[in-house]
Amino acid sequence: SQPVTVRLGSLNGGGLKLANGSHLNAGNNTIDLVHAAAINAENETGSIGIDNGDLLISSTASVSSNLYFDAVSNRVDTLNIDVAADVIVRSALNIGGTIRIKNGELQAGGLVTLLSTPAKTASIAEIKNSGSITGNVKVQHYVESPGESWRDLATPVNGVTVAHWQNYFPVYGTFTGSSGPGEPSMLVSNGTTLTPYPPAGGSNNSPIEKAKGYHTRLAISSAITLEVSGNPFQGNISFPLVAGTGGNTGWNLLGNPYASPILWSDDSEAWTRSGVSRIAAVKENKVINGISVGQY
Repeated sequence: SQPVTVRLGSLNGGGLKLANGSHLNAGNNTIDLVHAAAINAENETGSIGIDNGDLLISSTASVSSNLYFDAVSNRVDTLNIDVAADVIVRSALNIGGTIRIKNGELQAGGLVTLLSTPAKTASIAEIKNSGSITGNVKVQHYVESPGESWRDLATPVNGVTVAHWQNYFPVYGTFTGSSGPGEPSMLVSNGTTLTPYPPAGGSNNSPIEKAKGYHTRLAISSAITLEVSGNPFQGNISFPLVAGTGGNTGWNLLGNPYASPILWSDDSEAWTRSGVSRIAAVKENKVINGISVGQY
């Protein structure tokens, strides 16, 4: 059957109250709260079971919504938040599509996961007005098996180190905690050329920095789903450009700091650009005569 939308509205602070021990099975349908409605405003612990349905919370209520989900059926496609108070996630929540926040605070509490599959990667849309996300979010990125090739990587959350990435692929170099002997397999830009990271004598506790790109050799025999956890980068971000020295200067390897795709156009929802060209080139890794090369 086709999914349906269940709209719940209240003008006096009501909404959806799920008594302790109760369960609402929404399936792949949409729950839409409007006016002054809230979910479990008194922190009732009744849970919602949802499988790729949408959860839309647009409320003027001064009380928070408390979200408890089924241990298995806890996948929301689109989570829309436009509230005067907070939306507090109290149990594991998987996002298959998009988090959209217009107003209000989403308290993630380390319980929200942005899923990534071969078909689709979940994202956080532009956070508007007074909206924000507090607490950690788990962000996945599906990487198909490239055999052995170079990829440009970045992180969308804070607190990530080289050691975190080493849980998914080896990183070589002359630093403490290297995955083994071999040529450096992770490089960063210094404005003139690419240099090993972590540097010689460094450590795999070195941070993966916001808005910085990491040119990384991936040697994986099967697909991986890279997952990092931290508070997502939000708001306006200035990219750390370096000038370099000598004749070959001005080259910077930058990374997308957001858990969302880059919209590089003149659309009203596109990234705001200042001091950069409208032209963007995307590198495509190809294997020619057994050698992995990058082409634009």
